[in-house]
Amino acid sequence: MCTPVKGWCEVECQLDTGASCNVMSKEDFFRISGKRDLRGLHCSDARLRLYDGSIRKQLGRYTVEVRRGLTKCQLKFEIVHSSQKPLLSVSFCQEWVLLRSTVLQIQRRHIMIH
Repeated sequence: MCTPVKGWCEVECQLDTGASCNVMSKEDFFRISGKRDLRGLHCSDARLRLYDGSIRKQLGRYTVEVRRGLTKCQLKFEIVHSSQKPLLSVSFCQEWVLLRSTVLQIQRRHIMIH
């Protein structure tokens, strides 16, 4: 879900301490970015292995500027066919000291996390 907040899009994400990359569904990517297709996604060599050992094919990688308070950084998301909330990797969780589920604000069309 994308709730507009003063030019930002507030998105609830799931923290996944077992994940080595950030993952977002194709539907969330469309909703947040305002795009209607996958053009503009970068190729990715990431191998997304699920907890059951199976491999999920990604559709591409999208880099976004994110923020939390006054802190900003570039964050890469692997875009996939999925129906779950965006997943944040263990390295992002550790870097930003996120210890529980959080709501992030993402600027529409530029996808920024607050």
